[in-house]
Order: sequence, then C-alpha cells, then structure tokens
Amino acid sequence: MEQITVSLKDTAKALGISRPTVYKLIHEGKLATFMIGSRRLTTPQAIRNCIQSCEQKEIDKSTLNIRELL
Repeated sequence: MEQITVSLKDTAKALGISRPTVYKLIHEGKLATFMIGSRRLTTPQAIRNCIQSCEQKEIDKSTLNIRELL
C-alpha cells in the first residue's frame, strides 16, 4: 500500500533539509500540512507541490535577474 501521510521528520529527510526549514516552508504557506491528534503530517502530493512551488520561484527569480542584465 502506498504511504499516504508523511511525518515532518521524514519530509525533512526526503527533501534533504532541516526540520526548522520544513517549519519555515509551512509558515510561508509552501507546504500544506494537517493534524491527526497531536501529530502534524503532510502528504507526498503536498511535498511534490512544495518542490514545484520552490522551482517556480527560482525560475521567476532567474528571469528577473536576466531582465536586469538586458
């Protein structure tokens, strides 16, 4: 069966970032989470969406830097 929830510890490990950085992404609204009891969890899809959001931000940032050079 496919894993449908991911702990924040495992999210940090999968993304190769620290847990405080995961919480920063949550606070910035880039990573969707939910609570089950006292545990805050996310989903594989939310992690993929976060990656796409961060990639798009970098693309937009690069485009701005190129425009400044022109």
